[in-house]
Amino acid sequence: MNESTWEHLKLIFFPMLLLTIIEFLWAHIKDKSLPENYLPARTVGILSGMAFIVVGFYTLNGVLGRNYEFLNIALYFAGVMYALRTENRLESRQMCINDYVSMTILAILAVAFFAFTNYPPELGVFAVPTTD
Repeated sequence: MNESTWEHLKLIFFPMLLLTIIEFLWAHIKDKSLPENYLPARTVGILSGMAFIVVGFYTLNGVLGRNYEFLNIALYFAGVMYALRTENRLESRQMCINDYVSMTILAILAVAFFAFTNYPPELGVFAVPTTD
């Protein structure tokens, strides 16, 4: 089983993507509208949560010199909270991307997760971190 940082990013991406789809369907069924910038804000939130996890993981590893599982779990939850907070702050602001750009970004990421899981490039984020 691959324990690379890339594989761990799936833990934030796919649940938030599923939540996005459910919220879209729920709003459609209930004839309620989502905030105008909902999808762009969610997309930026997902990306920021993923970036938070990557930066946090490599920073903690660099500072502490080794990998602690309880910190990885805490970092995941912090990344999810950061993603949702970012999304909430952006929903009421004017965004430079629209729904179509957001859907394209999410689709490209989903395809990349499947493609790079099977054929990972020779980059550090795809490598399994060494343990002591």
